[in-house]
Amino acid sequence: MLYHSSTADAIDNILDNGFTELNSWPRNINFLFSDKKVKYLGNFGIGTYAFWNNPKLSKFFIKKELRNTSDKHFKTIEFEFKKCIEERSQKRKVNVLKLCPNSPDLEYFQDYVEKYSKNIKRVLNKFEKANGKSKIKVAGAIIEYFIFYLKDENGKKIKVDAVCGTSTTNNVFKLDISDGIEYCIRNIKAIDNDSVKLYNENEDIERRR
Repeated sequence: MLYHSSTADAIDNILDNGFTELNSWPRNINFLFSDKKVKYLGNFGIGTYAFWNNPKLSKFFIKKELRNTSDKHFKTIEFEFKKCIEERSQKRKVNVLKLCPNSPDLEYFQDYVEKYSKNIKRVLNKFEKANGKSKIKVAGAIIEYFIFYLKDENGKKIKVDAVCGTSTTNNVFKLDISDGIEYCIRNIKAIDNDSVKLYNENEDIERRR
């Protein structure tokens, strides 16, 4: 199960209409070469973020996001991915880039970054001038670069619907210790809107027994 927290108005809109849009992500990597600051760039790229099987992390995340706003009221929803995505009258499985320990995807990503490190550093030099050297934004920029050039063995571009990896969200002392799995959802078609519902803590406790 995936958990996403946001302002009460935003969650009410999702509950009424389903996910109708995600934080916009670029169809190219021109933003890496821009002098403007990039919005919505998290450590796993640009998209809408959710947490795997951990509503507490989702709540902690939004509390942190809203700490400097006047309205700190938020809600949490739970949902699942579809089993298949239908595109151009064809069905395919949801493609998640898994950047978790012991994952083949992570190993391939690390090899790619090492192989093209000089090119990536050149790109990051300009990106950091506009966006600073935030570890989160730099990580997100590298992942966006990697996904843009990601191709299969036949040279065909691979579409990534979501990225997941370990997070250190609820970390009071900023220790480098993972406390959960975080998802960056890039493709709205991957979300099963029929599964979306308001998170109920009591129901969750019963379900986990």
